[in-house]
Amino acid sequence: SATEIISGLYLGTLDDAGGFEGRVICVMNRWPDGEPDHAYYIPIVTVPGEAGELVLDEEGKKCIVALRQNLVLVASLIDAGQKKIQGSRTLVHCRHGQERSPLAIAWYLISHHAHTWDTAYVLLKNKKSDVIDRRAWVREGRA
Repeated sequence: SATEIISGLYLGTLDDAGGFEGRVICVMNRWPDGEPDHAYYIPIVTVPGEAGELVLDEEGKKCIVALRQNLVLVASLIDAGQKKIQGSRTLVHCRHGQERSPLAIAWYLISHHAHTWDTAYVLLKNKKSDVIDRRAWVREGRA
């Protein structure tokens, strides 16, 4: 089931999205089968390239490099959900909840809660031990 990272903000998997009550943000590189119709879709594409460049993803499908821009969008959606109504819930998910969605939540924690990469990932790993630190994706020209 989805893991609460801070009050009202959840990290989860594709399986968690279907039954989640609240705002759902999918950061998978492609819209998956079984995604709820009401979900926001902001792909975190993790192949190297310049922002706006048309590249091939891990499966050879065409995609646009927009990692940094999409991380900003996800953080803005999370922030809007956090401020909307006390007790509101937001789920950020990718397929396994290990790489893309933790990266997006880390970006949010840094940009809206004064965390550093280190403190954001410590918090994430303390809440969900299988989180993989992918901050290097932002530094490696994938942004």
